[in-house]
Amino acid sequence: MKRVAALIIGVSLIVMTIGTPANVSAQPSATVSVSLVAGWNNVAYLGATAPVTQVLAQLGASYRFVWEFDAQRQAFRAYNPSLPLVSDLVNLTGQRAFWIYMLRPGTLTFTSQPTTAPITLYPGLNNIAYVGQEAPLSEVLSGLAGRVQGVWRWDPATQRWQGAIPGVPLASEFNTMSTPRPPVIFAISSAKSSVRELIT
Repeated sequence: MKRVAALIIGVSLIVMTIGTPANVSAQPSATVSVSLVAGWNNVAYLGATAPVTQVLAQLGASYRFVWEFDAQRQAFRAYNPSLPLVSDLVNLTGQRAFWIYMLRPGTLTFTSQPTTAPITLYPGLNNIAYVGQEAPLSEVLSGLAGRVQGVWRWDPATQRWQGAIPGVPLASEFNTMSTPRPPVIFAISSAKSSVRELIT
């Protein structure tokens, strides 16, 4: 079963690639509806890259802030609907995750795009949309063995993080990649020139 999850991955000193292996076909386009709670939500966005205002027009005045993490710059870009001219987030990027602060519950609907292109993981944190088989965390991250220190995902219902340490299930709050909630992965490596694939 395929699941969608947004990940924040932290990597140091290397560039890794998350790709789709040759024996896994690309997922077809489909309509995706994401329930948003009042407060912060980390959304795995699989739609086409498009202006923030276009993607979120359906939400009207229900949201206050939107953030997208730029892993290459290791910095957030932000969009404030009250101050659009001073916002530096123009587009929401497909196959990434974004943060949105909702003033009231709502539903975001978009058409997903086939996920065939690999995702590059830059040194530091990465907030991505993971689309892959439901599987143990250790299996999902096997291509990054020894490089991942921890994985986190945001629970919008409780407005708190849940954490997992690969290889230490008793110290983890979850041990499978089986949720549409965006996870955060923090990876550390001493290798300086390797490229790895996280099979999706």
